Amino acid sequence: MQTCSRNDVVLVRYPFSDFSSGKVRPTVVVSPPHPPEDVLIVPLTSRTEGLLPGEFAMKYWKAAGLNVPTAVKRGVYAVAKRLIM
Repeated sequence: MQTCSRNDVVLVRYPFSDFSSGKVRPTVVVSPPHPPEDVLIVPLTSRTEGLLPGEFAMKYWKAAGLNVPTAVKRGVYAVAKRLIM
């Protein structure tokens, strides 16, 4: 488990809907400075076209350590700290 702070870009394994496997995806930590055992995250995507209301392209994706233009998706999720890679 890595330590993480608010605004960090971290990798999290998202399960497929049938739980047969999963895929590692980037997310942004949005937890307050002293989070409990769960970490609040917002998903990211490389699909920057056709964004829904509330989604937006990141301006400084390279500075965040991402390899391709990236957008912030809608939704806030709680994950256990141990799931952060």
